[in-house]
Amino acid sequence: MKLWEPLYALLTDPLDSIRELACWVCGTAVQNNPQSQSAFLELKPIPTLLALISTTSTLKVPHDFNVPNLPPSSEQTRSRAIYCLSSTLKHNLNAIASLSQQDSWGWKVLSAALSDPSIIIRRKVAFLLSSLLLGVPTPGDLPSTGIAEFGAPAPSAPLDGMVESGIPSTLLQSLDPTSHVIPASGPNADGVASHEDADYREKACRVLIALLERKGLKDEDKQAFKALWQSWKKGGFEESVGLSEEEGKMVDSWLA
Repeated sequence: MKLWEPLYALLTDPLDSIRELACWVCGTAVQNNPQSQSAFLELKPIPTLLALISTTSTLKVPHDFNVPNLPPSSEQTRSRAIYCLSSTLKHNLNAIASLSQQDSWGWKVLSAALSDPSIIIRRKVAFLLSSLLLGVPTPGDLPSTGIAEFGAPAPSAPLDGMVESGIPSTLLQSLDPTSHVIPASGPNADGVASHEDADYREKACRVLIALLERKGLKDEDKQAFKALWQSWKKGGFEESVGLSEEEGKMVDSWLA
């Protein structure tokens, strides 16, 4: 029926509402549908989706991606673009690897989105980062924490991309109440801070634990996470991120 080309064209429509609906339709069409996902990926949509997400940041779209200049996306459109991106990347290592193109521009967009004015977008990006780690095997014979259920061992492209683009440091800064690197949410940075939002804290913490389990934290990041972890334990936060006592002990052993 050749519907993908006109649908893809709507992702860059001048009207924000049209771009939002196009993201929703494309994301739903490719979700858990390898055939549709492959057909969509032939159009190389990932740079466009990343561009829709990044319109609130200072990042510029690399010229080689041939993405037209886009007006600022609404929160709803950025949210739908993340949904579509997640569906497009799911279980597709080649698609995930494309985030590392053009000096890891895709990973940089996701890192910048952790500072998005909307706390909803920050939560969705943290959840996406966690889902991208699902296929990365844990080292050795360590049991899974239950944070992620793993299938067959997969290349470590998501792990490498996150580490090289500094995403662990960004997550740690967003969770540290003494750090002011990541502004509070809101159009004027007058909303809730990331570390104050329970949903964001849980999602970001789970990404960091998954990175820790896969030895994806640099020494300085591991020490920073250890300090945060100890402060959370004192305040009873361990239980609030959905970890069992046994899982908490595992994290303690990895941080030792």
